[in-house]
Amino acid sequence: MKRSLNVLISLIMAGIVFNRIDAQTGIYVRDSGSYKAPSLMMDQNSKRISPVNFSGTWQMDVKRSQSTHYGEPIVPVTYIIKQTATKVSIETRRGRESEILTYKLNGSESQAAQANGPVSWSASWDENKLVTTTIRNINGMPVIITEIRSLDGKGKEMTLDRTLAIQHGYASSGKTSSTAKDVFIKAT
Repeated sequence: MKRSLNVLISLIMAGIVFNRIDAQTGIYVRDSGSYKAPSLMMDQNSKRISPVNFSGTWQMDVKRSQSTHYGEPIVPVTYIIKQTATKVSIETRRGRESEILTYKLNGSESQAAQANGPVSWSASWDENKLVTTTIRNINGMPVIITEIRSLDGKGKEMTLDRTLAIQHGYASSGKTSSTAKDVFIKAT
């Protein structure tokens, strides 16, 4: 993997332009007659390239999402994602509530003050997966929310693996984290 990534970077630096990734093999392809490069993003921390763009409006597939089956009724989530080479803005809509966090794709952390305490967030790439980490206070306890987003081969379905970990500062035999896998369908 590392060798093929180095070869790809060398080819791009030499001016060889690819216009798509073959969905079956995952190999960068240059179709004759077309010289449009894919959207390539380099994360400064991981040094991994991601040709994935999550931009669009994503609606939760309630039947295939785990977080809708956790007891009390969960309002389906819609994400509106706008991505550039340097940042990704993720608007989260739940019913009438909405929040927008803009993540820097160089791995640096952003912070803001909220009524229940500070909030910080950062993003990084894990190959073709977007990993976002948000730390916020809920009921006076720091909670770390890690979300890993990936797309299917056609870019029409997004899987979100979420881990929620409560940092309460003392040893406990009780469960201090939960995970869920949710599926979203691209609306636009």
